[in-house]
Amino acid sequence: MNNSIDLGIPEMESLRDYLQAVRDGLDTAGASEADYKDIEGEILAHVVSQLGSSGAEKLDVDAIVCSLDPPESYVEAFSESSEKTGQGARKRRIRPWMLICGLLAGGVILFLALVIIGFTTMVSYRNRVVEAEKNIDQTVSQVEVVLQRRFDLIPNLVETVKGYADHESEVFREVARLRGQWSQSDSPEERQRISVELDPKLNEILVVAEQYPNLKANRNFRMLQVQLEGTENRIAVERRRMNLAIREYNILIEKFPGNVVAALFDYEPRVDYFEAVPESRNAPEVDF
Repeated sequence: MNNSIDLGIPEMESLRDYLQAVRDGLDTAGASEADYKDIEGEILAHVVSQLGSSGAEKLDVDAIVCSLDPPESYVEAFSESSEKTGQGARKRRIRPWMLICGLLAGGVILFLALVIIGFTTMVSYRNRVVEAEKNIDQTVSQVEVVLQRRFDLIPNLVETVKGYADHESEVFREVARLRGQWSQSDSPEERQRISVELDPKLNEILVVAEQYPNLKANRNFRMLQVQLEGTENRIAVERRRMNLAIREYNILIEKFPGNVVAALFDYEPRVDYFEAVPESRNAPEVDF
């Protein structure tokens, strides 16, 4: 039908204006080009049937156009049809800017989610590292408490043993020197070193005591020996706890994501493990 009408001739001016009004209305309603072509074909077919074989006279064309339904009727019919069938929603194409905005919004949301998760994880591990470091300080403090108890027992122990073995003056002087260094030191690391150095010296005193039966029978010595034995057991327990706390801390800052937190906040591995000197690893068993 469309091919039988030449819309470009002057006689078709009113029809062209009518079709343009229909197109503008359908575009506003969100119709596609295919929707418009279908409606245009119906209108042209009606115009051709009305013109018949009389030719395209301007007056005839104007009269036929005036008899057509208002352009708004096509828009209303299209809108009603779209609401019922949902075709209008399907025919609305996604604009490129809508797609870009959607991708940008999704990217921003994803980025914010990653930032929140990363920040939460960092804070959580920072708190764990702080707690682990505090735990080390607490165990070191406990070790110093029991070591202080040992150093408090040493003067009485030395004086008691000296009463029977005064000729063992070298070991007594060494113990006195170490006790003096302990009392003057404020550094946990230095006190740890002094206590480790003292271990074999105490073993030497116990070996000396084993050589004197009268000393072994001394009530004061036996009481000191029991107190010292209990203190040594407590020292061993607290040293193990300290080593375990240091080990847990080092593992925490060496594994991901703890190593990232350690790098950000300058946490360093702790190397102040307790290690016994060779002379004290095989301490003699002395039965008093």
